[in-house]
Amino acid sequence: MDSLIANLEAILNLCGIDTSSWGIGQAKTISNLMAELYTKECYLRINSRAIIRVVEVVRMKIRDPELGLLIEESQILPDGRARKRGGVPAGKVRAGEETAHAAGCREMEEELGLKQGTYTCGRWQNNVEVRESSSYPGLQTEYRLTTLYITLNPDTLGLLKPGAHTVEDDGTQHVFVWKK
Repeated sequence: MDSLIANLEAILNLCGIDTSSWGIGQAKTISNLMAELYTKECYLRINSRAIIRVVEVVRMKIRDPELGLLIEESQILPDGRARKRGGVPAGKVRAGEETAHAAGCREMEEELGLKQGTYTCGRWQNNVEVRESSSYPGLQTEYRLTTLYITLNPDTLGLLKPGAHTVEDDGTQHVFVWKK
């Protein structure tokens, strides 16, 4: 695997992407990118002008009439580094997940600890954004976004108190706040 990571880094460098800042501050490591490629959470598209990371993302807009919109304030990575987020809870669609809805259900459980039946998915919206990745500085990323509009069942709201946080199996912590 180390030689694959070294080859990936060499390809990125040949395409003009400086990876020297990866793994520092809020940036993820080259090993993180290799893991995403290996698990098919993303792929790289190479054309004559650039290399572009392509990611399918599902975002969950969870709104409460009194508390406002649920925002993922930050992530604390397993190595202790903190990453500011500031957006709605979101995650990558994984290989084998046939729909963004299926990915959204998995993310609701992984990031929020909420099982199906504790919320209702309403409408959804699709769009595409291309911008530099904050996770991998210098790497242009095409985000294929699906936004799910979610309503929590009344008995579920108490589980997501202001400042709530969850911990994934890999140790990543997610900290959430409600914003009006």
